[in-house]
Amino acid sequence: MWLPCILISGSLIYSEHAHTSAGCIQPEIRVVHHELGLIDVRNSDQGLVVERSTGRGEIALTALGDQHRLRLSENEEIRFRSLTGQTTDWIDPFTIAEPSVEAEQTPAWAIGTVWYNIFPERFDNAVPENDQGWPHGTSVSWHADWFDVTPDEFEASANRAIADPRRYGDDHDRKRPPLRDVVFERRFGGDLQGVLRRLDHVQQLGAESIWFCPVFDAVSLHKYDATDHRHIDPHLASPGNVGRDRPLFVVAPDRWTWTEADRFFVNELLTEIHSRKMRVILDGVWNHVGFQHPAFQDAINRGRASPYFEWFVLALDESAKVVGWQAWNRRNGNLPEFSQINGDLVPGPKQHVFDVTDRWMDPNGDGDPSDGIDGWRLDVANEIGLRFWEDWRQHVRELNPDALLIGELWFDGGDYFGGKAFDAQMNYPVAFVLVPWLSGIPNPDIATQLADAMEQHPATQLAQMNLLASHDTARLVSVLANPGLGYDRGAGMGNADFDRSIPDEADFDRLELAYAVLTALPGSPMVFAGDELGVWGGDDPENRKPLPWPDITHDEQLGNLARKTTNRVGHWLRLRSDPAIGSVLRYGGVSLHLEQQLLVIERTLNNSTIRLYANPTNSVLESSVGTLKPRSAALCIMREADRWVRIHEASEKSE
Repeated sequence: MWLPCILISGSLIYSEHAHTSAGCIQPEIRVVHHELGLIDVRNSDQGLVVERSTGRGEIALTALGDQHRLRLSENEEIRFRSLTGQTTDWIDPFTIAEPSVEAEQTPAWAIGTVWYNIFPERFDNAVPENDQGWPHGTSVSWHADWFDVTPDEFEASANRAIADPRRYGDDHDRKRPPLRDVVFERRFGGDLQGVLRRLDHVQQLGAESIWFCPVFDAVSLHKYDATDHRHIDPHLASPGNVGRDRPLFVVAPDRWTWTEADRFFVNELLTEIHSRKMRVILDGVWNHVGFQHPAFQDAINRGRASPYFEWFVLALDESAKVVGWQAWNRRNGNLPEFSQINGDLVPGPKQHVFDVTDRWMDPNGDGDPSDGIDGWRLDVANEIGLRFWEDWRQHVRELNPDALLIGELWFDGGDYFGGKAFDAQMNYPVAFVLVPWLSGIPNPDIATQLADAMEQHPATQLAQMNLLASHDTARLVSVLANPGLGYDRGAGMGNADFDRSIPDEADFDRLELAYAVLTALPGSPMVFAGDELGVWGGDDPENRKPLPWPDITHDEQLGNLARKTTNRVGHWLRLRSDPAIGSVLRYGGVSLHLEQQLLVIERTLNNSTIRLYANPTNSVLESSVGTLKPRSAALCIMREADRWVRIHEASEKSE
């Protein structure tokens, strides 16, 4: 909240009902983030000057509504001076302006970080011995043609449908494209050992924080159908061959054991990531489990005699036999949902989720969370009631006050912020506005619409996971190459209107422009692993192709494209760590406006002001800072009053 202040005869008087009168001015102060020392000051009446006790320059706010962001050092104070020379005493704004929940609780490390999202099964296969095969998958070469269906896949599909007709279907008459029958059971063998050997790539791209799509034991390739949240899937992390046996499922945490896959994740991968000063969040899927989850299997087989019967929404026939269940994707589907009452999970699964949370946030249980993960991304977050999230958030923060919680919300998440549930969200509302404009569709209201989509508390705004594509959308470069279809629309399998061919150079220009804009906007830019390698294609499952790493691909063209595109994306993302302007991009205040067809993003922190000029058109445009090439951006800094100097531009597209 903003704190109004009245300046009269050299003294500051603070009042919730401040009003101006003769001989006074009315500045306002808002705490943005307490730990980081961030505040906003705003002039709501006469002109004023903000002075800093460290002597690090003055900030003049001359017009009504002028606003400026400051980052103060420890124990630094400010004072106000009117244009007529009146001054206040030095004040500590953090003791005067009461910080909001967001300003106190948003983890400092998450403010402006650069995210890298990994879909493990398609990331990199470092240990072929742990690959998943029959019965739930068909092993496929990493380098296989995506659209080519082999005889082995045909046979496996038919046999799978015979062995488990409830889960698997097979079109024996081949009336539909054969790819549909086999693609979701393909297993390419990506694993967490592959992540370990690609960490240099992640860091060199400019990423600092990793979000893993689900890694818990599950049947599917995507792992959103957990069989056991207590354990890392052995096909993702076992050091060798994976047996059929799994640890016995029990709910009592004191009886839980650690598998080889669990130990690899905690002792090797997590330790290495943290040693690089990087952060890790896992995908928390607390709304549903997989059909094979032991608790669900016990419940449907034993009915009311099962201790897990109340965990799920089950339908019984007259003989008390389970004949149906509520599932996320459909009735009697493969993702049975946990039961909820009054916006809360029922006690059994709720306690189990809390225990699982403890396990991965403090693996050795010593009260020190430094050996655990740094937070969670919460799947289908709006499908669990707020009462659960409030309780779970409190539990998470008791384990680690610095843990980050990000909700998967495809709409404005305001109802979940303010200390209720999440610190931030996957910022799809910004993507809905930005992607059509980036693809070349003119929008004279782009600045206003973006500003409206970022109307959160500034601490939340700076922590928002700003993404333009994900594992639930088509690949970003293909989205940009298919304007007019609508965001997350029309890119599914079999949609003839979606162009799935390799994008042209202009589309990759737009990809680079997209990351330039994400770098400049307030928030935390996210890369879905593979977008930086130039991977193209439609929505799930095509967006989940195995990644074409330049050092292993058999296709020289793909390797060259991956190198070049990685350089182009990293060219912008690394600015978040630039010693000169990185802090402005992470923490700065923002204003947006259009200059003809150019979007101008201005960021200000202390005495530094930078602007990104973004040209999404196919034309050369003139601007107040010179010429901008089609589909490009230029970053400028104000060296002195009204003199802008270009300091960073579109890459030279070199390999």
